[in-house]
Amino acid sequence: MAFTTNASLLHIMDESKGAFFVFTNYGNDYTTYQYVTCYNLQLKSASKEVIFFHHVPMHDDSLIVVTKKEAMYVKWCRRIENCVYNFNRKLKGYIDEKVTYVCATITYDGEYLILADSAGFINVWNTDSGFQPVAIYKSRVISLDSFPFKDCHVICGSGDGALYRWKLPIQTSNDLPRKCLFDAIVSCDEMDIVVKESPSKIITMSCGEKMIKESELIKGEISNLQLSADGTKALYVIDNKIIELLDITTGIITEVLQVDKPIQFVKIINLLNRDIILCRWEDDNLKIWQPPVVFGIETRGEESIHDIHIINDNCVITVMQNGKIKIWYTSIPWQLISQVDSNSPSNIIFSCLSYNQKYLAILNESHRLIVLYINSENIAASLPRIQITQQPYFTHTFAQKAICCDISKNEQYIAVGLDSGQISIINIQKRMEIAQLFFNASPITQLCWAPVTIDVPILLSLTSDELIWWNIALAKDMTRTQNMRNRISRSISAPSFSSNAFWNQRVPNSRSVDVNVSRIQNEMISSTASSDIINNISSYWKNKKGKNPEIPELLTVVALPQNRDGKICISPDFTKYVMVDMYGSINTFKLINYREFNLNIS
Repeated sequence: MAFTTNASLLHIMDESKGAFFVFTNYGNDYTTYQYVTCYNLQLKSASKEVIFFHHVPMHDDSLIVVTKKEAMYVKWCRRIENCVYNFNRKLKGYIDEKVTYVCATITYDGEYLILADSAGFINVWNTDSGFQPVAIYKSRVISLDSFPFKDCHVICGSGDGALYRWKLPIQTSNDLPRKCLFDAIVSCDEMDIVVKESPSKIITMSCGEKMIKESELIKGEISNLQLSADGTKALYVIDNKIIELLDITTGIITEVLQVDKPIQFVKIINLLNRDIILCRWEDDNLKIWQPPVVFGIETRGEESIHDIHIINDNCVITVMQNGKIKIWYTSIPWQLISQVDSNSPSNIIFSCLSYNQKYLAILNESHRLIVLYINSENIAASLPRIQITQQPYFTHTFAQKAICCDISKNEQYIAVGLDSGQISIINIQKRMEIAQLFFNASPITQLCWAPVTIDVPILLSLTSDELIWWNIALAKDMTRTQNMRNRISRSISAPSFSSNAFWNQRVPNSRSVDVNVSRIQNEMISSTASSDIINNISSYWKNKKGKNPEIPELLTVVALPQNRDGKICISPDFTKYVMVDMYGSINTFKLINYREFNLNIS
């Protein structure tokens, strides 16, 4: 038996059935529990003897179950106290037919599962992700435990009358591979532009399979790395206080700024075919580096900037962490033309501008989605007339933490990724949730809708260990049941809008791969992609069917290499996907002959 979620849930394992029963606390003294549900682990092996059944420290609603042949991580969702649903299990570790697991333990922070087998090996697995052990030790033990010591987990094992100890660096230690920053412009052909940080603190730039530039050793920690819209410049931040710009063509490095306070925000954007660098550091105004001038706009005394979005190539939206949103006309200096307070009760954690620039979606720490309508008038005037409605177009509150979102290119749907691994699909015009997608319990780190040429609502989701493609048209309709339990509130004064039949294309939400990069790539695809290729890609996705009849909307799942920074860059035609793993290797996924996916590692 095991308790989870601060002892509010009790789990009892039945080895004979290969299932465990779930009970919820009934009362305030934790002495009475009421049956809620049971979950069949669907064990594949004949040996169902459980040797480890334990909660995951620092993680609610999750269990580790280890039998003699299988180790799995089980997570579930809980909407209210007595409603436990959406169980998901993920296999952790693998074992040969003639080998069995002997004992297991988990670290105090819930980050690592430690398994000892009968072959005399102790394998350490990352609990949430990873398809390879992070460490392997050689010893025959019959019991395991661990404890924290300085910057390590000390693993203890006993066997054959001896006590063994090993030191495992914790995740924040420099002894483990850190995430390698990268950015990319992915094209429809083979000439992708990728800039990345190597483990040896050198910035490398590649075009296709050819490395075109390599920087000198960076003295300091690189905390931010971005590509310009045309892929000719790389912006990076050193020690969170120095901003440098590397010209990929000439190799010249320009020091943009050096300050004595931590830099809170930096972004390189393209306005009217000119690269502009925006930055703000602690307790200071937003600085605009727009050669040959540098100027600032008043943001002193406000919360830090969360993100900046471009409108009509001559205006920008600044989204502050406290929910204040301002629209600026990008003259020199910038002029404020509209502002609104989203009345967010907590800090903003994500924002997304629709491609047609009609909606701004923001997520906050209170699990709330706020969608604002942007009204733009194309009239002859000294300043553009762009306004954000004071009242939200609609809001939606989730039971779990919302991490990211993306608006479909026809502005019909919003997909919201949750910490529980769920994806909520909301119809913008109906202002209601119409579907919930779920495959595993890993947090969703990125979402991206397919372009118009595909002609079906295909959604890509990314977690730390998987890429998943969904067809929303095949998802179960929630419209009838949603009226009873949806939590969307709508503004009476907000206008109603018809959907735009023209689907525009946009690369995924990324701090550097933004609307301007998408515009350049759209020109590339329109000039190079033939109608036959577009039709073939569209036909592929229209005819693509999932293998699980119970989840028809789930089309394809691809396991990823170990990656601590959940980010992927996508080609405009939705056939190529580029990411960099935690060891600095470039991984390219391609749709080959529009029938299967292939992985190239360089």
